[in-house]
Amino acid sequence: QSVKVEVAVACSSNEIKILSDNILTGNYLLIFPKRHTFWYSNKELRQGILKKFIRLDQIYIERKGFNQLVIRVRERTPVVLVCAERCFFADRSGLIYTVAPTFSKPVYLIWDLGSTTPTLGAKLGEVGAFNFIELAAAYFNEVFIGRGLGSWQAAKVLSLNDGDYKIIFSELETGKTLPILVANGEAPTSSAKNLDLALGQILGTSTSRVLPSLQYLDLRFGKKVFYKL
Repeated sequence: QSVKVEVAVACSSNEIKILSDNILTGNYLLIFPKRHTFWYSNKELRQGILKKFIRLDQIYIERKGFNQLVIRVRERTPVVLVCAERCFFADRSGLIYTVAPTFSKPVYLIWDLGSTTPTLGAKLGEVGAFNFIELAAAYFNEVFIGRGLGSWQAAKVLSLNDGDYKIIFSELETGKTLPILVANGEAPTSSAKNLDLALGQILGTSTSRVLPSLQYLDLRFGKKVFYKL
């Protein structure tokens, strides 16, 4: 039996094929060859590949006749850059899975770990917290666009000592920044609504759509939004 690997990712198809051949080496009960399409273990093969190549998200194994297994793989989709001295990609589950290239312009939201070095295969906090930040950043971006402030976008996230988060918005044209403090566990839709109300109050009736310099904007106290000019 032969193994064919079809990839559209950075992993080498040859590396996956060699690993698959190794997993399928030997016999069950000293009689039945693991390589035979009727006897191979789909679960063992899938788990072995995923364990070795953590950047892979999905594996599809198809039996072609009596002599061939076709393995199709799909890579994880990056959602955020996890950065300390260097940056890594993390997917929607918060899994840190590969080193990221250097970007000349902002492409992904950056999760700043400070002095903590990211570890490949580690989770970026709790999945619920990671999903909250992802949704909050997306909703906040929509609020800024709705207020005519489309040049501002979520650029960086930092974890605070009390378990809450600081989402730093940046204006692409000027480089101005606005830290927005959010409570861990707060519904992103509620935080976005409060942000919208606060921006409306700050902008007032001005038609220039220029956001004044703010030291911070704090959304951690429900409908009571605090900010400092």
